[in-house]
Amino acid sequence: MKQLTIFTPTYNRTYVLPKLYESLCVQTCQDFEWLIVDDGSTDNTKELVDEWIGEGGVMRYNMISENGILICIFARLFFDLKMQSDKSITYL
Repeated sequence: MKQLTIFTPTYNRTYVLPKLYESLCVQTCQDFEWLIVDDGSTDNTKELVDEWIGEGGVMRYNMISENGILICIFARLFFDLKMQSDKSITYL
């Protein structure tokens, strides 16, 4: 089990996600998972993330098709994980 979860909520951020991905790839500590929660992007965010997953990236990707609900779900997920785990949780 990974000791760190990095949450990244996104909506049409294909232009900036590669910089974050590259940064995470070169971290000296690789004991983490990257959870990307997408609030229904209309750009090619899904295809970009699928490509990284195909490369063996340590990530999970969730697409939510209703704009605005992301913040509620994300906040609840963050709270639940923080309360039920001794893992470190980071929001990027």
